Amino acid sequence: MKKIYSFLELCRPFTSALTSLAVAAAILIETGSNINLYLNVMLIAIVAVFLFSSAGNVLNDYFDREIDKINHPERPLPSKRVNAGDALKFSAVLFLLSLLLAVFLNIFCIAIALLAFTFQILYELKFKMHYLSKNFTIAFLTGMLFVYGGAAVKGFDILTISPSMIFAILAFLAIFGREIIKDIEDFKGDANRLTLPKKIGIKKSGIVAAIFLLLSIALSPVPYIFLKFNLAYVFMVSVTDLMFIYSLIIQFKNPKNARKIIKLGMLIALLAFIIGKF
Repeated sequence: MKKIYSFLELCRPFTSALTSLAVAAAILIETGSNINLYLNVMLIAIVAVFLFSSAGNVLNDYFDREIDKINHPERPLPSKRVNAGDALKFSAVLFLLSLLLAVFLNIFCIAIALLAFTFQILYELKFKMHYLSKNFTIAFLTGMLFVYGGAAVKGFDILTISPSMIFAILAFLAIFGREIIKDIEDFKGDANRLTLPKKIGIKKSGIVAAIFLLLSIALSPVPYIFLKFNLAYVFMVSVTDLMFIYSLIIQFKNPKNARKIIKLGMLIALLAFIIGKF
């Protein structure tokens, strides 16, 4: 049982569950009151993404096992509770199972899963050590959660002006800005990693973060204007927009709080998208 628990710990089930929630929300956004017709699709998509996220978490711990000997010695790999080779095999099995489940959805979901897998591998091997590629990959994979959920029920039709595609774009922009603010927060500790603040300085990085977040704010009325979302959406997304603006005001003095405010704002925006459909 201890061995099983150690493998589950590698998966970080709470984090993986949050990614599955994003996919479930995208499906709910696309189907609305017809969700009862897509419960099987939702279940498959949720499990597929949970497995994919778990596989990515295991892979991340595998590549960070030497660093974690110092930073997180209690984790399964540095504490020797799980063998590194077994962890890598476990990750591969989870990735494969996730891909097999995508087969039961549609070809677009398979393509998304393969693309996400490619970015996940590149992130671990190269991207996470470089400022823009790291931020882009995290933002891209987050946005693709909503594309995957939407594609599960709409296929290639998701590529039109659809709610889940719009939210994917908004999420990409907000996460990109949030990751830059996180790099500002970690400026002193990032001695061995090239981040944007290390490259161009904290002030200029803050401006770049502001551009991404302001773009997200500028696009937030699109669902109301083009997709006829209700006034509840307008109210809730306005709260998110104000939170983003406030985070930009405090990002230099308190980047940690700014990052947390953006995260909470995105949760409110997600609820706004769901409520806005009804």
